[in-house]
Amino acid sequence: MNELDVFFNPRSVAIIGATEIPKFGYYQSKYLLERADREPDFKAYPINFKKSTIFGKKSYKSILDVPEPVDLALVLVNTRQVLKVFEESIQKGVKAVVLESSGFAETGDPELIHVQEKLKELIREKKGSLRVIGPNCVGITNFDNQFTTTDTIFGRLKVGGISIISQSGVLGNIIIDLARSQGLRFNKVISMGNKIDVNENDLMDYLLEDEGTKVVALYLEGVTRGDRRFIETVKRFTARKPLVIVKNGRTEVGARAAYSHTASIAGNDAIYNGVFKQTGVIRARNFYELFAYSKVLASQPLPKGNRVGLITASGSLGILACDEMATNGLELAELAPETIARMKEKAPHFVSLKNPVDLGPAQMEMYMTCQKALFEDPNVDMFLQIFCIPEEVFKILGSDFENRIKKMHRLSIQNKKPCVVVAFSPPWMVQKFTDEGLEHDVPVLSEVQLAVRCLAVLFQYKKYLESQE
Repeated sequence: MNELDVFFNPRSVAIIGATEIPKFGYYQSKYLLERADREPDFKAYPINFKKSTIFGKKSYKSILDVPEPVDLALVLVNTRQVLKVFEESIQKGVKAVVLESSGFAETGDPELIHVQEKLKELIREKKGSLRVIGPNCVGITNFDNQFTTTDTIFGRLKVGGISIISQSGVLGNIIIDLARSQGLRFNKVISMGNKIDVNENDLMDYLLEDEGTKVVALYLEGVTRGDRRFIETVKRFTARKPLVIVKNGRTEVGARAAYSHTASIAGNDAIYNGVFKQTGVIRARNFYELFAYSKVLASQPLPKGNRVGLITASGSLGILACDEMATNGLELAELAPETIARMKEKAPHFVSLKNPVDLGPAQMEMYMTCQKALFEDPNVDMFLQIFCIPEEVFKILGSDFENRIKKMHRLSIQNKKPCVVVAFSPPWMVQKFTDEGLEHDVPVLSEVQLAVRCLAVLFQYKKYLESQE
């Protein structure tokens, strides 16, 4: 068993700084104590210096007063109290600490920098028998078993194949909040903070062997100074699973901001860019690309080649897609004569049966025929559909979009070809299509160019794997 597994599957947790007052630590305390009530194999112990009970449960003045062993200490106290409770946690014999308290090296305060260095020294003295996530983080959320050290509300999202590693604390929570609107399903979400012990290398090694994780999305402000493992770890990871990274601090101003956020040395962006290209990393420019790339990589098979079959209801959107293909190493497939013949049998005179297949107002009646024909065309490696339904038409006629998505997923599986859908529609319609796509492992996006780049990263990762054979 990996030594980091205790963070994701602890049997007992001490909540140091537990509170029933609505403030930092309230949701974690409430959730973990309620979980302990529901699950006899899980224990939660509130620690509060002043209160004798928290949410009706006996509270302890110190973790040393807890009568039973403790696997994980969740530290939520004021920065000035951290060193004392950390030393007591070590004395108690905990295996892991999630240190959520902030206000350490990122402040630039010499006294607080010293405290962080003292914490590091205590960790080194344990020689690997104690692992720590943080400080300045929100820790972890495990969707597999619904364990969390954050204020995540389970039930809104189903478990999926995307795991997130983030240096930012609040960002880890916001990503979860945004998940449904972006059509995402997570497996594990980890916030590292200042990385005084556990870092991106440790977590990539853990998630590489995690059966539930299909792809990792990483928000990186900088690797730990002096850590030579990063390139080696990334190469080992990308040989088996896709890795998508947003790396900030591209500019001098951004690098300074990164240091004040999590005390990270952002480093030379050109060096990072070179490393990413050499090691098969998919680099995202922003969080929307991070979400989209991860969603597609987690749900779609890799293509055999770079030829795209495109169905659109709008010629102009089809042209935009073609332009984006040309700049991202993709090609429009030259459709086989039998494919065109199959579509022509039912096509009105105004429909263009070249690729892209521009259905225009015939998209509702012709879509199924054309979809099947393109998926089964031997010259098509991947499939892109651009839906463009006016809101009033949708309200009057309704849509059998879910049925179309089911068939698209089935054709994708049968033909081993990836597919992406664009819903060029008002936000409420996009959300409806996104939700239905999520249920059937078909990624739905609202931007044409982003959808094309998603297909491009599938081909990019396929080429990288082939280059390593």
